[in-house]
Amino acid sequence: MSMYEPGRHKKDSKKYCRYNQNKGYVVFSAMGSFFIPLTVMLYVYLKIGYVLTSRRQRIVRDAFLFIECTLRGMMYKKKKKTKM
Repeated sequence: MSMYEPGRHKKDSKKYCRYNQNKGYVVFSAMGSFFIPLTVMLYVYLKIGYVLTSRRQRIVRDAFLFIECTLRGMMYKKKKKTKM
């Protein structure tokens, strides 16, 4: 069993264009040209989304800690000045 239809090289076949009717070829062609790249793209986009989300959470957490430490430092300096 081959991928091509029997009789595709006949002289009559040059008059019109025929699509391949072999179901196995059509299924594997669709898988190779559409579904496999689709799954790869979805996987890559999901990984990118995960990385961006984790980086954003880390940036927000670090900014919050920086602000908190800055405010505590200011409060410590105020307490130190009032005790003198």
